[in-house]
Formats: sequence, C-alpha cells, structure tokens
Amino acid sequence: AEIDVADRVALGDQPSGEAGEESLLDTLRRAHHAEIFRTLVRDVEGDLSVEQVADDLSALADAVLDRTIDWAWRHLKQAHRAEPRLAVIAYGKLGGKELGYGSDLDVVFLYDDADEPDPDRAQEAYGHFVRKLITWLTLRTAAGELFDIDTALRPNGNSGLLVTSISSFEKYQAGRGGNTAWTWEHQALTRARFCAGSPAIGERFDAVRRQVLAAPRDAGALADEVKTMRERVLDCGLPLIYAHLVGGQDEVVLDGASFALDALGRVTARAAAFGAETLMLDIGSEGVPRGDVAPVPEPEAQAWAALVVGVRDYLGK
Repeated sequence: AEIDVADRVALGDQPSGEAGEESLLDTLRRAHHAEIFRTLVRDVEGDLSVEQVADDLSALADAVLDRTIDWAWRHLKQAHRAEPRLAVIAYGKLGGKELGYGSDLDVVFLYDDADEPDPDRAQEAYGHFVRKLITWLTLRTAAGELFDIDTALRPNGNSGLLVTSISSFEKYQAGRGGNTAWTWEHQALTRARFCAGSPAIGERFDAVRRQVLAAPRDAGALADEVKTMRERVLDCGLPLIYAHLVGGQDEVVLDGASFALDALGRVTARAAAFGAETLMLDIGSEGVPRGDVAPVPEPEAQAWAALVVGVRDYLGK
C-alpha cells in the first residue's frame, strides 16, 4: 500500500528539474489532497478501520516527505552532491503511525555528509536546505497547504540547531559529553522511527534508538530526574499530569504508571505499573488533579511484570 501511495504522489516521477518551484509546490498539494480524499471516501463508506486510516495517512505523509526532499534538493542552489545525506525522523503521532486528518508532523532532521570536509559548512548547507524544505511543506499556495511542522523534539528543543549531524545525535542520546538528553527525550524515542530520506542514516538512527531504549536503567539517576521534575513543578507553581505508554514494543517494554503531581510536587494520582487501565482524575475548583494512587511494585515484581507484558505483546503480534 505504501508503494502505491508513493507512486501516485510521484505522479509518474515528474522531472522536477524542468518544472518551476511554484508548479511543484502545487503538484505536491494536489496529489496529497487527492490521496486524502481517497482515504476519506473509504473511511466514510466503512471500508477502513481507525487503525487503517491512521496507517494510510502516515504512509502518505512519509511519501510526501520523501518526494519533497528529492524535489527541493534539485532546486537548491547550494547543492554540493546529487542526493542529500539527510533523514527525517518521525516522532509523536507520525512516528507511531497514528496520524489523523488534521495532525501536524513532529519531526527531527539528521544529516551525515562525508563529501563535505568542513563540518561547519556542512551544518550551514543542511540548515539552509531544511529551512527550504520546511517552507515547501508549510507554505500555503493556490492549491492549498500540506502540513504544519513541529521540530521542538530535536536535541535541546527550540534552542537547538534545526538540523543535527547523526554523530552529534548519537552522543546526545548516549549521554556522552556535557550536553545530554533528558529522560523524557528517551521516552519520546519509543514512538520515533525513520520515515524519509537517506536509509543509511535511518539505520544509524535505529541503532541509537535500540541502544538507548535497551540500556540498563540507573534507578538512582531516574529518581534524581523525578526530583528535578518536582522542583520544576514547584518553580512554576502548576500541577503536572504525566501520561506514559504501557506494553511491549519489540525490544522495549513500557511500564505505564502514569501519574499526577500537585503544585507542591506531591503525587496525587498514579496508575498501576504494567497494566492497561484508565486513570480517572478529578480536577476540582482548585485545579489539582486527584485520583487513585497505586503502590509502586517491588523490583522483583516489576521484573516479572515486564517479562509477562513483553512476551504477551510480542506473541500477540
């Protein structure tokens, strides 16, 4: 199905070098809208489940991103090679293949270019290209618009570089050096995947993801970060609700245990670990989320529950 979508978006592999940028922008939007309409018709007629709709929309976004990278690079005056060494990493709903009709795209851009010996020049070249790419994806033309792009999940968030070298990304996620990822950034990797661009960089990203998510956890370090989270709550004077996934995803087991903190950093609700349940919260007039507080299992019980959930979900696939 994904190949069919990509072929249709390519529109017979139109020779983009012969077309102007404005024409290509309109072509991408018309192709995208036509595919959205096809999915919508099948959805309304009951031929697709919710999961199939999300799969189709996610595959369409992947195909449009891939095609846009190709066409935008051909129209980049500073292009120094035939094809860019750039990969798009999908996070959030796109990463989990849960895209909806109006969803924005949470993405991170990674590059790796051995043809450019000057690292600063490579950073500048790909930074310029990514800005052009985002413009192609977000600009509203006579044919409409494509996507809203959110890059806030990149290393160091909105204060970080728009595009990151894969080697810097590896160091950031692995905790080597003074600039390292927070726990919540590691948790965001559970829904991240390579979706467009250079497959070679995508493979390196997959290796980083496996390394980070399968690494042994330091319970003391995690407790320190929870303490830091509580301190942030105290600084802001606002309650916090933390929602965490539960279940086995290939080599990763997510423990759930979502929780809520009041403005003083006290736990006011907590879901059971390793169990899929709905945690009901009552937010009263004072704005404090309150609910049942499940106990934290002993380490041996946590290990057993993780094994059960991981094996169950793996076999279920």
